[in-house]
Amino acid sequence: MLSRSVSFSGVGEGFGGSYRSYSAIDTSAERDNAVLEEEIGKIRRHYEAAKKNFLKIPDALKEMPKINPEGIYVNKNLRLDNIQVYGFDYDYTLAHYSPNLQTLIYDLAKKHMVDEFRYPDICATFNYDPSFPIRGLYYDKLKGCLLKLDFFGSIELDGCYFGRRKVLHV
Repeated sequence: MLSRSVSFSGVGEGFGGSYRSYSAIDTSAERDNAVLEEEIGKIRRHYEAAKKNFLKIPDALKEMPKINPEGIYVNKNLRLDNIQVYGFDYDYTLAHYSPNLQTLIYDLAKKHMVDEFRYPDICATFNYDPSFPIRGLYYDKLKGCLLKLDFFGSIELDGCYFGRRKVLHV
């Protein structure tokens, strides 16, 4: 519903006589503008408060205790006997690894496993296979399968391996 009010704004004289001026004001539009201005004001106040809090962050960081870079930190106790699946993944969100670096990582890991963990010497003869999955891998310790998961956490159709052998799905 549109409501209008008419206001008398005055009497004056012009060429050849007097005139009266009237103006029609749409009060619903005024109310809408007032509500809009109030909302904009709220947003400005929230923005200013957020800006002030953001500017306080550096001071808060200075007050934080220093962390030992050689320390080991955990969020809770972890019992490996309760773990059903282990996940292995490089941090691809921070860096892109070249094929040469991936080969080097593989070679250093197998050398460490043979030299330090006493894996069989034959493991040192294995070669890096760039076609074998390297991202989103999970090891099912109950079944002994290596599973390749997609971005959504689902097992890929051809992403199940027993050792290096692909397990065919039916």
